[in-house]
Amino acid sequence: MAEGKREKAAEKSCAADEKKGSPQGGGAADQEHLKKIPDPLLNWYTGNRRILPWREDPAPYRVWISEIMLQQTRVEAGKAYFQRFVKELPDVEALANADDELLMKLWEGLGYYNRARNLKKAAGVMMERYGGRLPASYEELLELPGIGPYTAGAIGSIAFGIVRPAVDGNVLRVVSRILARKDDIAKASVKKKIEAELQAVMPQDRPGDFNQALMELGAIVCLPNGAPKCEECPVAELCRARQAGIQEELPVKKPKKERRTEEKTVLILMDERGRMALSRRHSRGLLSGLWELPSFEGRLSEIEVRQRLEGKGIPCGEIRPAGQAKHIFSHVEWHMIGYQVRTETGSGSQSEGCCGGRDEGQNQGRGGDRDAGCSDDPVGSWDAGRGGALHIAEEPAVYLRDVEERRRREAEAREDSAEFSAETLIFAGERELADVYAVPSAFRGFREFFPGGGR
Repeated sequence: MAEGKREKAAEKSCAADEKKGSPQGGGAADQEHLKKIPDPLLNWYTGNRRILPWREDPAPYRVWISEIMLQQTRVEAGKAYFQRFVKELPDVEALANADDELLMKLWEGLGYYNRARNLKKAAGVMMERYGGRLPASYEELLELPGIGPYTAGAIGSIAFGIVRPAVDGNVLRVVSRILARKDDIAKASVKKKIEAELQAVMPQDRPGDFNQALMELGAIVCLPNGAPKCEECPVAELCRARQAGIQEELPVKKPKKERRTEEKTVLILMDERGRMALSRRHSRGLLSGLWELPSFEGRLSEIEVRQRLEGKGIPCGEIRPAGQAKHIFSHVEWHMIGYQVRTETGSGSQSEGCCGGRDEGQNQGRGGDRDAGCSDDPVGSWDAGRGGALHIAEEPAVYLRDVEERRRREAEAREDSAEFSAETLIFAGERELADVYAVPSAFRGFREFFPGGGR
């Protein structure tokens, strides 16, 4: 669920939480204690903050992109993604008009792709209502797709100097330890209470720095899942949890529900030109609308894979194991077994695909023919009208028409079924995989078998 919807839904549950009992602690004593925090915290932040691209140039657009990008991404990993994104889409207008394939490619590897979709939706709203700019209002920011109280507080305070707290997991942990509270921070009522308490102590002249300082403290000093670095903490003398020796016990958070497990058989399906098959996922649900490696539910043997493919009218040659991989989503784990499969298109060309070729010493599984992924290679599609033979568009204009036709057939084929078919497969070479098609990180465990080794 997108951050905006999740946080807005959480607000609705707050009243129900409060009926069950007020959060622990609170009152005038805690409020007075928190008033002692800003000065030492800001002094520490001034001398110890990390140098980050969105901090050095905190333009509203850049702050917005960074905050959305970092919701589920580590800061160090996010820097390169951020630089690439703002170079390609430098402003609201460029984002609003971005091709969906380009947007997904820029987001490839970050996961939670609805964040990117909501960025584009919000950019469209800004073009219509605010002249291509982010609104300098907390309430108007909240109305944008993908933006909830935390993100609105962060953007508003950092980019516009609006005095609003930005309470994320780092901040909840820091405040819980400073006040030695044992409230369940997963409850909406607890988060709302901390937001109100921080609102009352925020410095009017540096709200953005105050929010960033709290988040920075939680990210690099007041660490989760282990011993915090209390000896480096600028507010250690004010930390009640440290004084009581319970800092490693806090914060309290109700365990998440156990994730379900799904078994999948993933296919690295290569044609005779060394290109790899992709299939677009259903328009709803997990990884909706993204390109993926074709797969079957369950853990299949090589014989079962061949039977399933030929049952779909997809002829195949040699099949080889491609190892196993696991990917963890928030609510489900994929346990995957992979196979390299060479298609037999009946074109009569010399095979240099993933499961054979003239030189057995080459990197098998990497598309034997090193020229197969060159930029002028068109993307192929299965043509049902030719009995499953691979149809290649040789002219650019024909290729573009083929893309549109393929997408139309694909949408029709996906209407009633989430599983791939011969009609929905496309074949992409190394250059297309690098520049055009975004393959989710869920399949990262099989990248060594992609054309060019998945570089």
